Amino acid sequence: MRYKKAITAGAIAALVGVTSPLWWPIQAQGTNITGFKRYAPEHFFSGQQLTLAQAIHDGDLGRVQQLAPKTDLNAPGAKNTTLLSYAVQEIVPVKNDASNPRYQIISVLVKSGADPKAPVGSSGGSVVDVALRADTPNLLRVLLNSGLDPNWLYNGDTPMIFAVAENRLLPQLKLLVEHKANVNARDSLGKTALFEATMIQQWDVVDYLLAHGADPKTASQLGVSYGWVLQNELKNHTTADSSARTRIEGIRRKIVAAGAPWPPLDPKAQRAAMRARGEKVVTPAGQTD
Repeated sequence: MRYKKAITAGAIAALVGVTSPLWWPIQAQGTNITGFKRYAPEHFFSGQQLTLAQAIHDGDLGRVQQLAPKTDLNAPGAKNTTLLSYAVQEIVPVKNDASNPRYQIISVLVKSGADPKAPVGSSGGSVVDVALRADTPNLLRVLLNSGLDPNWLYNGDTPMIFAVAENRLLPQLKLLVEHKANVNARDSLGKTALFEATMIQQWDVVDYLLAHGADPKTASQLGVSYGWVLQNELKNHTTADSSARTRIEGIRRKIVAAGAPWPPLDPKAQRAAMRARGEKVVTPAGQTD
């Protein structure tokens, strides 16, 4: 859950480092832009950067194409605002229009060297954070098409596919998979996005991941297998006719058909089996093997 905690503690809201933080995507739903404040470029930039920021503000794609290669795109302006994060502010009113030139401006900036992973604003969030958690996949699509690595590791150890392991973010998950994101990429403890989606009961995501190559036979370094995680969810939904239990039982049948052992080994036995195979194992604090 490290990724989710990091980007919901204000990183998105403070993308543009102003006293009234950028509110998209948290407050911008549908066509509602009530309260949106558009900041003038001189609020953040000066010199050559201001010239480019003015072109971004004006939506002048041709001018941006001319200026971007000659401008330092990653040096932050006032309040730790970059030209790319400023350009994201400018797409808020048109966020649902994927063909709008303001998205093309984002593409030009990234292809010219602007780093969407760079920490910006007061919280240190990034443009990628916004793209992953937005209520439209349009920004993420532009970033991926412009060269963003779909397997980028957040904080150096957590694949960004973990950040979209929610039913409401299925469009972003599909985009990552379409761009060849590794659905079996692991975090620092060896979990995959399949674990993440299951632990937060995002069954549409679980079904999608399984249908696109997610391996249900994996186990974390703590010896927690995916089957063990799913079994716990079954235990938490004891009503036989509940819709959730029916859904989980369907997933159980899928993973068994895919070769996952059932019933699954308990974590201690799983760790012993992993050690015997020469795999890395971490014994949880306070436990002995």
